[in-house]
Amino acid sequence: MLFVTPISLKMWYRVFSMIDLSVPPEQIQGYLASIGVDALLHVKGDTLGWTECRVELDKRSLTIERYLTEADDLRDELNSWAGWLETQSHEPNHQMLMERVIGAMQLFTLQMTRPDQSELCTGLMFFLAAHTHGILQIDKSGFFDETGALLLQEQ
Repeated sequence: MLFVTPISLKMWYRVFSMIDLSVPPEQIQGYLASIGVDALLHVKGDTLGWTECRVELDKRSLTIERYLTEADDLRDELNSWAGWLETQSHEPNHQMLMERVIGAMQLFTLQMTRPDQSELCTGLMFFLAAHTHGILQIDKSGFFDETGALLLQEQ
């Protein structure tokens, strides 16, 4: 997996998922443990599954939000991303990415607020992408498939 994530504050990560099945919090906890991260998860949800997963680390936290296209008003956001991708016609994957974003059944978001969280955030969101047949968008870096391959670089 070769890519560069610029280190800046308040960088967003987004996973556009092709399936609407939730990744159980226990699997997220297991992933974190597998990379040596001891974290406590605080999960909020409803009848459709979890909607927020706060990952408590030593004196800091990360919050992953989960939105379903059927239950949440995501269409404007997805259309906005598809519109931006349409302007990237010089990129060979822009059409495929546009279709994937429009067809997303759920969206995961995570905002990194500390540069020292970059590696953890990137790994966590790739984990979600891999488990939901998703594509990952990282601000100022681009779009990546679930294996980490760069599909479209942002300028």
